[in-house]
Amino acid sequence: MQHRAPRRDAYNLTWRMRVAGIDAGTLRRAWHLVTERHEALRTSFSRRDDTVVQEVRPAVESELAEVCWDTVPPLPAG
Repeated sequence: MQHRAPRRDAYNLTWRMRVAGIDAGTLRRAWHLVTERHEALRTSFSRRDDTVVQEVRPAVESELAEVCWDTVPPLPAG
């Protein structure tokens, strides 16, 4: 999509937040339900020749990695 609208951040939003006490199994189930319900979260775009093609993938169980960040120093503010 950025080929059609070259503004760098038009289709990518980043943000961070502090979260404590997440249950990994509950998060997995919630993510599956949300992606099953909303096609936009399963949609990708690619270029074929000179055309942008939209593809909606079927809902499947996603792999979510669990990572412990306790030993990683915090990012500087700002």
